[in-house]
Amino acid sequence: MTRARSSSRLGLLTLSGLLALATLGAATVPHFDLEKSSPEADAMVHEIEAVTLWFTEEPAEESVTVRLIDGSGEVVEGLSAAVDEEDATRYVMPTTDGLAAGTYTVSWRGMGGDGHVVRGEFNFTVMQH
Repeated sequence: MTRARSSSRLGLLTLSGLLALATLGAATVPHFDLEKSSPEADAMVHEIEAVTLWFTEEPAEESVTVRLIDGSGEVVEGLSAAVDEEDATRYVMPTTDGLAAGTYTVSWRGMGGDGHVVRGEFNFTVMQH
């Protein structure tokens, strides 16, 4: 084997190894995002006492906003989400007066420790009793 061919193969193996490590590293590094919710996306529920969001990591302070939007596209007034005192990755928006039957959209936004802003939304439906 010539020196040029050996050097070329070594370079290719090194590049392949670095790409594999970069891919593995990206897959294992947690990023700020919504981990789960209650109600879950596309859920059909009869009653709801609160919308609860769990994030993959603690959001940057005062960066989370949550809005509940009704089927006509209007924000449901008088609701606000707050961080859970026992779990800083959990935000709870009580729906103390309950919600009328219909489809709702939860629209959320937050910022992780790395400064990246992440947004998302999901729907759920409150069915008539």
